[in-house]
Amino acid sequence: MQTTFILLVLLLVALLGLLALLTTGFFDKKPRPIVTTLVPGFAEKGGGGNKGGSGDRQERCLCVFDNDRTLTAKQVVAPGECPGAEIYAPAVHDPAYGGGPYRPAAALSLLRQGPCGQCLGAVISAGNPSSPEEKKHVLANLPAGSLEGALRWGAVDGRKETLVPEIQKIYETTYAVHIPDEKVFFFDDRRENVQPFAATSFNARQVSCEARDLEGAIGYCGASLGEITLDTGVRLC
Repeated sequence: MQTTFILLVLLLVALLGLLALLTTGFFDKKPRPIVTTLVPGFAEKGGGGNKGGSGDRQERCLCVFDNDRTLTAKQVVAPGECPGAEIYAPAVHDPAYGGGPYRPAAALSLLRQGPCGQCLGAVISAGNPSSPEEKKHVLANLPAGSLEGALRWGAVDGRKETLVPEIQKIYETTYAVHIPDEKVFFFDDRRENVQPFAATSFNARQVSCEARDLEGAIGYCGASLGEITLDTGVRLC
């Protein structure tokens, strides 16, 4: 009799415990998701960023720049006329638009500190610097990991958007990353080079808007860092 009573008490305790678990939703709980914070930069083969929808390749953004009057300023200007755009070296000649000493735009040396610092970099320029020093200086200031093979000199104005897929392929092959069209950002001082991007999935922005040269046709001081943004769409001055 006493043994039966003890068994009944234990059974009652077990039932009460089970009821408590049911009412607290214990059996409905799901495992907590693992949240991974990806730090912008390069993986083993130069990747970085978030994984995209193209297999296991990681997504990267791409910033593409014109050179003349985008990454450069007018060669000869009055003192203080183009703040932050100083002559690189008097002996380095820039042949664009009449020529003169190579004067990088204020934005060039700061590209890695701005929004494009998390992206890969490229150049699509109609001009072709005669000085190897200018080309080396441009490449050295593009976002980390940028390749010399992604610099396209002698491009045709108004057709620059057609060269972007070649650059995407270079990076995707070299670094095993994926660069979606919507993560491509192009910067140029000339309206006719920016407008055609409206017919693509790429983003484009006209720069050097504050001061213009040749009756507004081209930039004067080159891009400012404030103009180098990852805004979507096609934007003109």
